[in-house]
Amino acid sequence: VQWVHPLMAVAGSLCLRFISLADLPSSLRPCGGGGEQLRASGGSVGRVGSRGFSSSSLRCGGGGTVGSLRRVRGTKDLYGEELEKYTYLRDTFKRLAEQAQFHEIECPLLEHSNLFRGTLGDTSDVVTKEMYTIPGSKPTSDVSLRPEGTAGIMRAFLDPQFPRESLTEFSPGKYYYEGPMFRYERPQAGRSRQFHQLGIELIGSAQPSQDVSLLSLSNLLLEEWGLLKDCKLLLNTLGDRESRQAYKDVLAEYFEKYRDQLSEISLSRLDQGRVLRILDSKDKTDIALAQGAPSIHQNLTDASLTHWDEVKRGLDTLGIQYEVEPKLVRGLDYYTHTCFEYTSTLLGGQSAVLGGGRYDNLANRLDSSQHYPAVGWAIGLERAAMLLSPTHPPLLKASQPLPHVAIVAVADDEPGWNDKVRATAMKLNHSLLSQSIPAQFVDFESGPSRVQGESSRKIQSLRKQLMVCERQRSAVVVFVGRDELSSNTLKLRNMSTREQLSVTYTDSTLEGNELTKAIRRMLAVPKEEE
Repeated sequence: VQWVHPLMAVAGSLCLRFISLADLPSSLRPCGGGGEQLRASGGSVGRVGSRGFSSSSLRCGGGGTVGSLRRVRGTKDLYGEELEKYTYLRDTFKRLAEQAQFHEIECPLLEHSNLFRGTLGDTSDVVTKEMYTIPGSKPTSDVSLRPEGTAGIMRAFLDPQFPRESLTEFSPGKYYYEGPMFRYERPQAGRSRQFHQLGIELIGSAQPSQDVSLLSLSNLLLEEWGLLKDCKLLLNTLGDRESRQAYKDVLAEYFEKYRDQLSEISLSRLDQGRVLRILDSKDKTDIALAQGAPSIHQNLTDASLTHWDEVKRGLDTLGIQYEVEPKLVRGLDYYTHTCFEYTSTLLGGQSAVLGGGRYDNLANRLDSSQHYPAVGWAIGLERAAMLLSPTHPPLLKASQPLPHVAIVAVADDEPGWNDKVRATAMKLNHSLLSQSIPAQFVDFESGPSRVQGESSRKIQSLRKQLMVCERQRSAVVVFVGRDELSSNTLKLRNMSTREQLSVTYTDSTLEGNELTKAIRRMLAVPKEEE
């Protein structure tokens, strides 16, 4: 019970971003007090009481101002042109995934922390430094905001209630997902603490042809977005379990000779047996040493070589260009065989755009009685949006507003008429929407203008209402005023051709009357089939 309020507060802060926290911690820990306090290694970050979360810029129960509320560091509010980019990227991804017969799956944002400790490793940077964790009464009951999507997908797949009966190696499970992930990192271009991923997972087949099919889908996606021309596909193999272990032994022997030259982080990885991660190091000395390290290709078993050759042959057949990069690795033991990454020089230091690979041992790591080979990839929306050109033709087309009707209520000086005009306009707007005709109601009165400090309602002129309709790109405007109601005739105006016509209108016959027929003609909206 004591964690109900903190959990609600954290969820509210992350989803609604009402809270100003400069450094939300990687691990949230409770301590006693009047209200439960969330504490990181660096100290107090806020207090949760009976009313929710408070910080220096937000005091529960009043006293704060709207201007003092800021986004949580490392998060972003999406709206306008940037949100249009995200929407276009998501919609294109979902369309291509479904065309390729992938099915959407949605997993919780919160997972048991042990899921990620088991898949990413207790000593990994993600687990030790970057996860947002809410401690439970005992370590096994800790929960964390998901830092990545694959572990949750595989957990869901292995659930006894998950429908797996019809799956075979020739008909594997094919799933796609999209949504926010969370990591406590230093915010910079293309890297946020709340970021969004699109992902593909194919579970149940060990065939190298499936690796090729997923690479083909990623290639098509980047091409559809107009990004492929600026991206390079890096490809490597990690071999099977025997190949990987042999390579780790050879690498450990190699780096042991240079342990006095390794960075502190790489030395720690060497001692912990995470020697593959040394190849990922950004330290200049480590990079120079890695250049002389042995290649995994010298340690591949015959079966691994066969898989590797089939993947390359498949890509060659499809005409997909790639570059073999022997130093491209995945530091987690459950990864096997193919690994790949699309990079772009346009992103600067954060060059990775899309990454993935085969992870045949993940299911067995989560449940020793299960074995489901799998392959997948994920792409960060933030980085894709950075690369996406604002003039990309499909984006411009997708961003066009839906042609719609504006119902303009014409103000009147005669007492009593304004209420009738407004009521008729609102009723007409409702009727059009109920017939699947895009419409919006434009009122002739504005409320108190807080921006200008006005306290009284203000009548908008017809000219100003038309300007509003033009800014909102209304395709058709319908005028409703005293003259129109008196004569049972409404005026319609086509905003692009400036054509204007009068149509008979009666309040009792809204559906299928002359007015809606004329509007459909102007909008070119087909009548829905009965």
